[in-house]
Amino acid sequence: MRSSENHSGGPGARLSRFDRFWLRAVEARLPGKEREFLVGDLIEELQRRHRVAGAVEARLWVLKQVFALMQQGLLTLRRQRTLEAGRYRQGEGLNLKGATRSIGILERLEILGRDLKLGARRLGRSPGPTAVVVATLAVGIGLNTLVFMLADAAIFRPLPFAAPDRLMSIETNTGGPGWYGSSEPELLDLQALPSFEFVGAWRGGLYPLEDAEPARRLQVALVTEPLLPGLGVPPALGRFPTPAEDAPGADPVVVVSHGFWLRELGGGSDAIGSSLRLGGDVCTVIGVMPAEFRFPNNQVEIWTPLRLDPLEPWGRNNHYLNVIARPRDGVSFGEARATVETLVARSAAAYPEFYEKEGYRTQVQSLQQAYSARTRTPMLVILGSVGLLLLLTCINVANVQLGRGAGRAREFEIRRSLGASRGRLIGELMAESSLLAGVGAALAVAVALAGETFLPLLLPPDLFRFGDPQLDQRVLLFTLTVTGLITLLFGLWPALRNSRSSQSRGFGRSNSGDVSVVALSRHGGQSRWLRSALVSGQVALASMLLIGCGMVARSLQKMVDLDPGYQVQGVLAIDSLPQREVFDSPQKIVGHYLAVEEMVSGLAHVEAVGSLSRPPLSGLGNIWSIEIEGRPVDNVANAPAAQVQQATPGAFEALQMPLLEGRLFASRDRAGSAPVVVVNEAFAKEFWPSQSALGKRMKVFDAEAPWMTVVGVVKTIRDGRLDQEGRSQWYVPHAQGFESAYVSPRDMTLVIKTSVETPSDLAPAVLAWLEDLDDRVVYADPRDLSSAVARSLALPRQMTIWLSIFAGAAILLAALGLYGVLSYLVTVRRNEMGIRLALGASPRRILCQVLGEGGALCVLGAAVGLGGGWLFSKLAAGVLYEVEMADPAVLGAVLLLLLVMGCLAPLPPAWRASRTDPSQVLNGG
Repeated sequence: MRSSENHSGGPGARLSRFDRFWLRAVEARLPGKEREFLVGDLIEELQRRHRVAGAVEARLWVLKQVFALMQQGLLTLRRQRTLEAGRYRQGEGLNLKGATRSIGILERLEILGRDLKLGARRLGRSPGPTAVVVATLAVGIGLNTLVFMLADAAIFRPLPFAAPDRLMSIETNTGGPGWYGSSEPELLDLQALPSFEFVGAWRGGLYPLEDAEPARRLQVALVTEPLLPGLGVPPALGRFPTPAEDAPGADPVVVVSHGFWLRELGGGSDAIGSSLRLGGDVCTVIGVMPAEFRFPNNQVEIWTPLRLDPLEPWGRNNHYLNVIARPRDGVSFGEARATVETLVARSAAAYPEFYEKEGYRTQVQSLQQAYSARTRTPMLVILGSVGLLLLLTCINVANVQLGRGAGRAREFEIRRSLGASRGRLIGELMAESSLLAGVGAALAVAVALAGETFLPLLLPPDLFRFGDPQLDQRVLLFTLTVTGLITLLFGLWPALRNSRSSQSRGFGRSNSGDVSVVALSRHGGQSRWLRSALVSGQVALASMLLIGCGMVARSLQKMVDLDPGYQVQGVLAIDSLPQREVFDSPQKIVGHYLAVEEMVSGLAHVEAVGSLSRPPLSGLGNIWSIEIEGRPVDNVANAPAAQVQQATPGAFEALQMPLLEGRLFASRDRAGSAPVVVVNEAFAKEFWPSQSALGKRMKVFDAEAPWMTVVGVVKTIRDGRLDQEGRSQWYVPHAQGFESAYVSPRDMTLVIKTSVETPSDLAPAVLAWLEDLDDRVVYADPRDLSSAVARSLALPRQMTIWLSIFAGAAILLAALGLYGVLSYLVTVRRNEMGIRLALGASPRRILCQVLGEGGALCVLGAAVGLGGGWLFSKLAAGVLYEVEMADPAVLGAVLLLLLVMGCLAPLPPAWRASRTDPSQVLNGG
């Protein structure tokens, strides 16, 4: 005998959650004797169809069987109710309490099914309006689903770690703008706190993978030993680094991502224990992370121990570690934050030489909040905008439903007079609305399925740190909730109004058999104010979206027009990564770059070449404490600081950085010669505001460091984000860096000014030439500098695109709503206009009157929309660049577009009204 539990064990365990849900529904409805055989047969047939026809066909089949069994059950229970009611009347005294309750529920389901069938037939009789409503709902629900899918992936989805709500980020500020990482001593202090289960840290790096062909750079996360185990995601293969492997001098080991394991290591278990050459070190692979693990973003492919020295940590002013912690069980976030604040106050008092001037502050927040900080405001703005579009969609559909209800006014009155309750009429109307919303939601889900594939290709890769957008249960629940709200918003209100009894409505017909114009006019008069208010609301919402889109577009345009302070067109950037064991002295490193630049400058189409310690617009760089001659300071806490850049003489020429004073670096500025420095305009104004910076001297905050003489002042460049002003910066000759500024970096970026429009076309030839020149150097990531500018504008550009889509849909819906209302009003006032024309009114006057009514609705909506636009500008202030609410270009464009809409949308009904034939109206035609 078959068991009814097959769907949860045995062969049935291979069935999906979807299949098991419906099988349980069938099992619950079947009598005990039939249950064992029928469910077993269903499972066997379903599994056979999965094998033969596929999952989709099998699921359609099981749904068909479920509905057939439910219908059969309804018929059986209906006959049972009739039989038992007859027996009760014959005096058998049955207890029907439980049976009546079950039959009542099924009876309601039967009524709902009948209403849905009736609504489907009625909607099918008017396919044009039905298609318009369904398409409108599909657009509204579909865009909301897509945007929520983006927002869920970017800011709402829980982090893919164990107990992610218990993870916290600890950031530091000891002076300067913003929040940043901790220093090594500060990390050690945090790790000693008893309130935390673990305190870990990481920093990012770009390392050449020298075993690859061609060699390339990888994003690597250098982590302290407690961090990876603390996140709570075990490796798929192997293990995590041990404390001994995180100690100074330990043999290098790595944990690799699942993608790297498949792509580079063959995807076999023998990858554990294999070696790879990373950044000059031969590293042993000890672990492979699961496919879904992404940390700290989806670009990192390798994790390796940071190997800090707790006995000799770097100074407290060297902030470069990103700190993550988890409080112990029983310790709340607030208590953990208070513990950190107590530590900070104690450290500030104990080390005044580091914290005396600027103090020591920390920002403790959830890791989810910290990681979504950059994208939260833009995504919330877009989500709010698409919510406005959804509301506008509901208003538009409600207007259509009101109009359809007005056309059925006589039907409703007849049915009410024959005994139909108002609740029954409301049920039928809500069933129609549910059908419309359901079909629209189904189309929206289809659109979201397509968006799951193409959206990650269109959006910035760093927008989704821990996973691409997915149409998962959360998104489907959101869509279901939105569909239910939409059904209430556009269905319930028209249903309540259309089902209301009115003794003033007559049943008379005109000679032509149409509904009496008098009755229709009375009904139109009652709802005219409501429909007009709805249209004005549509125009207001459209105005808000247009203003928001205009402000974001204006902000983007201003950012595009910004002068970064250097040349980006025609500049090719290539990262140079010499092998550590070969280029093991500053002299070899300096000599290498001088030789490479001399050789590259002789290539065809190359106008200038230089090297920088970090590429422009990378957002990277070191901020070092300095000392200005004549302004002695006691300790590093009181020392000023500014960003430093090591550069070769050709870098300024390749980037065409404007020289404001003095000179740039020359070949004579080499090791052993007088130390020199070039500063930017912001640096000069900060430290020598009322005098020339030329000839002034400065040095790094080190007693043994030499004084450097300022020989030139260049224009301040935007070296981080385009929407941020450039900061104080000083440049050191690469050839002197190891003498006057600690180090001459081994890894540099070549910047090559070319005479071609698309320098990336030259990249293959330049790379091949460089690799032939010296195969001990890895050259990676060739890119056009203009692409770096494009990446920095990716988020505002995407915001502009999305808001433009919303604004376009909003203005279209508002125009359709205005057209529909005026067409309706023209219809119900046809008699009035015919009589006025017969009494001598000119067609032009009728035309102007209808156009004036449409214009008044637009003006009222636009006035409300301006107030909403002001609110939008306040909410979006964090993502706008130098754009105010009263921006004349934005307001002028919005008002012009509304004027065009206000003239074009009412024109067809106004023209039709002015062409009314008075004789037909007076003759009852």
